[in-house]
Amino acid sequence: MFRFIHKDGNTFFYYNPCTPFKKGDSSGECQANEIAACQYDGNGYYDIGDQSSLATSYDTSTGAVLFSYSTDQSTRSTELRLECTQDSAVRFTASEKTGVPGKYVMTISSLCVCPGRSKDCNAAGAAAGLSAGSTMCILLTVFVLVYVAGGMLFLRFVRGAEGTEMIPNYEFWADFPYLVKDGFTFATRSCRGEEAYAYEKI
Repeated sequence: MFRFIHKDGNTFFYYNPCTPFKKGDSSGECQANEIAACQYDGNGYYDIGDQSSLATSYDTSTGAVLFSYSTDQSTRSTELRLECTQDSAVRFTASEKTGVPGKYVMTISSLCVCPGRSKDCNAAGAAAGLSAGSTMCILLTVFVLVYVAGGMLFLRFVRGAEGTEMIPNYEFWADFPYLVKDGFTFATRSCRGEEAYAYEKI
């Protein structure tokens, strides 16, 4: 579902092109069974387009695909524009049409709405989905695998190591838990302990 908050901070627009949805309490307009678009103005939810009313057209001047919705509950209606851009990010905006009360204009802008560009959209979305943290985790995992596998192969075939001797820096890793424990103890113990007190007494 798409959601847009108007700059006034009190008006919300909701849109789902795929399946009907419901918003608000049981007495509101957006509790009907065919809701495609809904508006909330701070006082209540209003049906501004039903799924069954969908009509499509094409704007030859801009190249945008237009979805038009109406509702049987009022005279409100919605026009949705699909704008093809080179950005894989999906941007959704909505507002009431200037000078035409009850007429709403929504826009979805993205590479994903471009004809024949679904593969490019999926590839760009997958690449954008990797955060810096995810990338670091992947690189760290690869490094550890190369370190362990490469080290074991080197020790086995170059130095003839066997068993635990094949583990790179085995002594260090065997002592690692104790080193962590010692470090934790050192960091959390009191700055003035019993030993310091005994030294001062002497």
